[in-house]
Amino acid sequence: MAPAEKRLIISIKQVSKSYEQGKVKVNAVNDLSLGIEEGKFTALCGPSGSCKTTFLNMIGGLDLPTEGTIKLELQELAQLSSMALSYLRREGVMSIFKQVGLQGLAILNVRRSAAIARAIVTHPAVVLADEPTANVDSENAEALLDLMEELNQQEGITFIFSTHDPRVMKRASVMVSWIQLRNYLAHVS
Repeated sequence: MAPAEKRLIISIKQVSKSYEQGKVKVNAVNDLSLGIEEGKFTALCGPSGSCKTTFLNMIGGLDLPTEGTIKLELQELAQLSSMALSYLRREGVMSIFKQVGLQGLAILNVRRSAAIARAIVTHPAVVLADEPTANVDSENAEALLDLMEELNQQEGITFIFSTHDPRVMKRASVMVSWIQLRNYLAHVS
């Protein structure tokens, strides 16, 4: 008997994001297409400053692409109202964005614990985590990864991380080399 095929929970088609920084146009994401299967522990791997956060913000509905479509469970995010996007983030997608390094570690631990607790209670389809282990000591980083991996395996929650941490990459079931993907797409288009 063949194993059941996983369905795509996130579908990204020809997504581009550009913005003006002073008089300079910045192409943060250029013609990116990617599918993320339900229940995967996916790591977007690449150095700081490579626009992984911009990409996660678009998946989480915090920012919209300049071009292309992002669908979460067949819902095109750009077609949702700001109220619907807020509801989606609160009830279906737990977003853990840059909470590391900007605030004190004590605040970080409280916020991260609360976010993880909400993830357990609300059973979201997707958890987005931007550099979840940055500025966290090794013991706490491992404990956090253990918990997220457990939620992934036991609850089937899809995780998407941006990271350059080998500890996160080692645990990922899918690794996307962000720089190679962006360079490949730049040469193809």
